[in-house]
Amino acid sequence: MSSKSITTNNNRYNLVSICLHSLSWIDWTSDLALSSYLKNLCSKGVYFPNALAQSTNVINSFPVEYSGCCYHKAVNDYSVQQGLLPQINIHDEDQFMQLPDLIFDRLDDAGYEWKTCMEGHFTSLMPQVLETNSVFRFNKILDKNIQLDDSIAFIETWGEDKLPKAMMYQIFDTHRPWGLKNHPYFRVKAMEAFDLDEVPSDDAMGARWAAINEPDNLAFIRRLGLGYATLQVEKIMKALEKSGVLEHTIVLIYSNHGEVFDHFRPSKKLKLSCVSHGDVMMFDALEHTFQIWLIPGQKPVLLPHRVRVIDIAPTIIDMLHLPEITTRDGRSVKSIISNPSSESINQRESFCLSPKAYSFRSDSMKIYHCNNDESYYKNALFDTAWDRAERINLIDSPSYCSQVEHLSNRLTDILDLKEQFT
Repeated sequence: MSSKSITTNNNRYNLVSICLHSLSWIDWTSDLALSSYLKNLCSKGVYFPNALAQSTNVINSFPVEYSGCCYHKAVNDYSVQQGLLPQINIHDEDQFMQLPDLIFDRLDDAGYEWKTCMEGHFTSLMPQVLETNSVFRFNKILDKNIQLDDSIAFIETWGEDKLPKAMMYQIFDTHRPWGLKNHPYFRVKAMEAFDLDEVPSDDAMGARWAAINEPDNLAFIRRLGLGYATLQVEKIMKALEKSGVLEHTIVLIYSNHGEVFDHFRPSKKLKLSCVSHGDVMMFDALEHTFQIWLIPGQKPVLLPHRVRVIDIAPTIIDMLHLPEITTRDGRSVKSIISNPSSESINQRESFCLSPKAYSFRSDSMKIYHCNNDESYYKNALFDTAWDRAERINLIDSPSYCSQVEHLSNRLTDILDLKEQFT
């Protein structure tokens, strides 16, 4: 994209943010994936293939993404048991989340006209886990939620006035259960296999059955889901071109966490983790996501730096010159884009958290804990500098005792709010 003067009100860019939910960078760069349009876009923008997640939980990832807060601060219901391996507990469903300050609030403050397009998951599940005032705030966001076709029509009007605009997408065709909502075959087969009286409402059971019994068919459905999502992204980009505002719009395409569809076949290492949504998976598919920033006037570049989901909201605020979110933990990556040598590629920490598992990494070391009986490892330590696939568990290695203690103490202090997350 060429550099031109910004014509929107107050010299602000427009914004389009597209979350391809639960999609690992390994997924859509695979030669098996139906994602040529996405691959082409990453070559046109600032591409971070080593982005990191902050949460593996579909419900609770919403406040993480849109606030820049760490998971435990966003959900506001955690406890830590002190010790060598801190045990992280998420309270029962009677404990409710409080929404932190969200980027939507800042768009309002700056006079943006904005809408969302969330495909049902957050809209139906989020209110069930929010405290009363947060439900009210979330419903105000849902008041601006529209369907995909309506969002395309909205974008096509963006050239008609100078009011800055924003459109925020959550696309779930890439999420586990990977398009199974459109292909109920596996749910029916699971009902028959487990002698259920009715078809299960949760596709996870069907996905687990298919991972063992028909992995090739499941992989095919997963690729169809990615294909559906790719077509949606293409529609959005063409709407921006049609409206004539593409050169005045920042486009972000990212994943909030990832599960790898080419790893369906169960093995001693993976077991059923490919369909567990984080509870038993310890591999980097949960953390190795991606971000693509299409910025007017910015030359395409691939940057190996560790950016994070919690960095997205602060970066958008920085790029759009919005009022600051003071409670955030993430940092703007604008300076990295402008000057990649300004920061080490391995500097940032990250942790993923689900009700039964967590992982925390700092530099090349990653510690993992899971209390799920199906997990291959209960506790694990990986040195990703030479073991990126995380196949060698070093947790009991005498030469790594100091790393285990350091990571455990560091994570405990962060969760106890004694230290700042970096």
